[in-house]
Amino acid sequence: MNMQVNGSAGVSPVSVAGMDLETALLAVQSQRASLLEDLLKDQIAAVQAKNAKISRLNELMGLLNSCAAKMSSDAKAGDRVPIDNATLAQLKTAVAEAGVADAPDFGQHWNATIGGKKFDLDQFSKQEIDNICKTFGIQTNVNMGLMPTPYIAPDLATFEKKLAGMNPKVQSEAGLQLLDKIKTLSKSKDKFTFTREMIQMSTKSTGINKGQLDGFIQKMKSNIDSLSNSQQMDMLRLQSLSNKRNEAFDLMTNFVKKMQDNRNTIIGNMR
Repeated sequence: MNMQVNGSAGVSPVSVAGMDLETALLAVQSQRASLLEDLLKDQIAAVQAKNAKISRLNELMGLLNSCAAKMSSDAKAGDRVPIDNATLAQLKTAVAEAGVADAPDFGQHWNATIGGKKFDLDQFSKQEIDNICKTFGIQTNVNMGLMPTPYIAPDLATFEKKLAGMNPKVQSEAGLQLLDKIKTLSKSKDKFTFTREMIQMSTKSTGINKGQLDGFIQKMKSNIDSLSNSQQMDMLRLQSLSNKRNEAFDLMTNFVKKMQDNRNTIIGNMR
C-alpha cells in the first residue's frame, strides 16, 4: 500500500507507505488527535487574550468613571474635566495596555518656546518647566505694565548643587533644553540675564471636556459588550473542540487497546 494522508496547515502529512492497515489507521487517528489538540490550544490562547483585553478595558473604564465622578452634577458638556498628573499617567498606561488607538487627549497642552526652540508641552513637561523655574528662581509670570524681573544665572557650582537637589529628575526635552540654557548662562563671564520672554508659553488645548469623556465612556462600554458577546461564541467553540479532542483520544486509545488485544489473542493461539 502506497498512499499519503495530508494534514491541515501546520501539520505534517502522514505517509502510510509500507504500513499495514492497523498501523496506517492508528497513524491517521493520531494525526487527527494532534490536530485537534493544536486547535484547542490556539482557541484557549484566543479566549485568554480576549479575557485579558476585556479586563484591561474594564480597568480603563474604572479610571474614566472616576474622572467623570469628579464633575459636578450641573456640569455642561463643554466643561473641562479636572485630571491631575497621577491620574493622567494612569490613563495613558491603561489606554496603551488596552490597545485603544483613538483615545482622546486627556491632558492639557501648551505651545512653548524655550531658548528659541519650539515645544509641544504636555502636563508632565509643563510641570517640569515650572519646577525648574522655581528651583532656579526664574520669574514665571510678568505683571501687566511692569518691567519683568531679570533672571541672573548662578555660578556653575550653585547650578550643579540646585540641579542635584531637583526632584523628580527632569526627563522632557523642553526641561533639558531649559537646563542647558541655564548651564550655559552660569558659565558665562558676562552673566547674561533673561526673563519670562525667554520662555514663551501659551495654552494649546485645555484637555478633555465632559462631552468628550462621556462619549469615550460609551464607546468603551460598546467595545466591552462586543467583546463579551463574541467571547460567548468563542467559549462554545472551545467546548466543541474540547469534546472533539477528547473523542479523538478516546477513539485512538480504544483502537490501540483493540490492536493490543488482537495481538495477545494471536500470540495466545500460537502457544
